[in-house]
Amino acid sequence: MMTMGVTVKDEDRNGNTMLSAAVEGGHVELVRKLAAQGSDVNRPDSEKETPLDKAIRAENQSMITLLRSLGAVTGKSSEPRK
Repeated sequence: MMTMGVTVKDEDRNGNTMLSAAVEGGHVELVRKLAAQGSDVNRPDSEKETPLDKAIRAENQSMITLLRSLGAVTGKSSEPRK
């Protein structure tokens, strides 16, 4: 995914990638596509929060399931015990 000189590995000034933004927006299919194109599912932002941390904070179970299936791990937050 390269549009107007932006790649899936680029980040904003806060360390957020397109994948991270897609996770925060709840866009499961976009996350799947970005991961397939090489976006790092474990890349933390400037606060050391990974995409999986964001999905857990949002309590988005379908996103959590997808990210875990892609090998995502948590960074700074602790996962709720089940």
